[in-house]
Amino acid sequence: MTRKTTGLDRSRALLERLGWGFTSDRITELIEQGVREELTLGAFLEFLAESETAFREEKRVKSWLKQSRLPVGRTLESFDFLFNRSIDREKISCKSLNLI
Repeated sequence: MTRKTTGLDRSRALLERLGWGFTSDRITELIEQGVREELTLGAFLEFLAESETAFREEKRVKSWLKQSRLPVGRTLESFDFLFNRSIDREKISCKSLNLI
């Protein structure tokens, strides 16, 4: 017994051909979210593109971090300022840079 191809199956295949793997894998839940939010067609297409773009950006950043081989879990708070006295804690704090 063969399975009948649906419109959703064809959409998944097209998304895969476009390289939109994230959207293809999650199309059902993305459609459900679009329906819940009552998105117009244009807004829904924008939502799909934003979702795919956000996934790719997150994947890119994770890949770059992995390739950088930076130590995991290091923070400014864990830096030993006593070991390297030439670094002034106040000059590099987020508060002094007006980031917080």
